[in-house]
Amino acid sequence: MAIDPKSNYYDCGGIEVMPIVKAKLTEEQFTGAMLSNIIKYACRCNFKGSFQRDVEKIKVYATLLDEVVNPIKEPAEEPPEAEVIKAPENAPHILALCSALAAYRKSLETQDDCNQVPGVSENVCA
Repeated sequence: MAIDPKSNYYDCGGIEVMPIVKAKLTEEQFTGAMLSNIIKYACRCNFKGSFQRDVEKIKVYATLLDEVVNPIKEPAEEPPEAEVIKAPENAPHILALCSALAAYRKSLETQDDCNQVPGVSENVCA
């Protein structure tokens, strides 16, 4: 697609020249080329009889220059949202049970083995 939609000759043959020019020149050279075109159209716009059209071309080259001087920065990828682990609905009951088991275990410290508590497995006591 032509950089200037009113000038269909820019991409005749299906090739737009400006991306090729931009790819082959350094940033400094491309900047100079765009400034050169801006100056060229600005200096002759009063003498060609197509003032408005030359102003439009100045805008096209100024836009290309602006893209080099102020490149669009891709938004930084946001870090993935931290996974929120929701407590089950019965969490207060589980916490109360754990507290009760811990207190009961502490009362058994004088005993040799936690397995002496009926119905309490070794894993819970560990």
